[in-house]
Amino acid sequence: MRLLSLIRLRADGVKGALRPALIACALVAALALAAVSLAAVKPAAHSAGSSVIRACYSTRTGAIALISFGESCHHGQKLITWDIGGRAGRAGATGPEGPPGVPGVKGATGPAGPNGSGTGGNGATGATGANGPVGAAGAAGKTGATGTTAGVNGAIGPAGPTGPNGATGAQGPPPGGSAAQGPTGPSGPAGAPLPAVLASGASETGVWGASSLMEPVVPPWLTQGGISFPIPLKARLVETKVHYVPVALTKELAEGKAGKTVKGCKATAAADPKLLEEPVAEAGNLCVYAGVEVLENAEFIGVGTAGEANGAEKQGAFVQFRVKEIPDEENGFIATAIRARGTWAVAE
Repeated sequence: MRLLSLIRLRADGVKGALRPALIACALVAALALAAVSLAAVKPAAHSAGSSVIRACYSTRTGAIALISFGESCHHGQKLITWDIGGRAGRAGATGPEGPPGVPGVKGATGPAGPNGSGTGGNGATGATGANGPVGAAGAAGKTGATGTTAGVNGAIGPAGPTGPNGATGAQGPPPGGSAAQGPTGPSGPAGAPLPAVLASGASETGVWGASSLMEPVVPPWLTQGGISFPIPLKARLVETKVHYVPVALTKELAEGKAGKTVKGCKATAAADPKLLEEPVAEAGNLCVYAGVEVLENAEFIGVGTAGEANGAEKQGAFVQFRVKEIPDEENGFIATAIRARGTWAVAE
């Protein structure tokens, strides 16, 4: 066993050029012998799962000693390794494709099979398919020819019921001349006097209108529409309590469009088709609604009193418009028109 694990080559008696050759031959022989006897001599010379063999070669004596996988060579020795498995050779080139084989002889036709024993039953009815899309409308057909025979008149229906008597007409003149005028009737009772001021919770309504000449000629070129309260208010209304509703907004309020409201006038967004005919106002407010508004070279400036643009006195107020541009001698005539009217309501 020791002889296989340790091989020594003695070259002391060999001289000249023969010594390297003998060492090389001995090394090859030793490696071959070690490869054959590796499993029995020293299994630790290579690691588990590896085919590499490790050995130490003495550079002084030429001796070779197999070592375990974890051992190292001593001083004066050189580590040598070799693979007992050998490397895999390169894959050979693909051979040429062989010629196609000769077609075989066609076989004889087999006998016909027997007929089936019976007819199969009907399959189950499939589910009803979904309705298809509606087809495009067809082209209009040609007008048919006019019939040659007139239809027979239907039978006359039964007579309807007699209508109610009409109102009695005015008395006509007597025969031969005009009727004499009757005597004057008695005077009616005196009406109740108007209250001194509008009562709390009460309201009053009216109409207003304003119009101007086509060509204003005197300053301050204002056009006013008067509002007079039949029953005076308890106190003057300040600017924030007087509201002018242009014609477009008046229409939207009447139609209930987009939830429109005006604080102090119409608090609900519901439609009110009779708003212009029956104007409304909340307590302590004057609301002026426009039903017509034609303004050419003119503009609305406010609802106010003499000397003030906004507000209302206890007896009433003015709806005020003014001309934007006044003609002069160089520019000549400028078309101007102010035509506006509507209704108003005030409440205490």
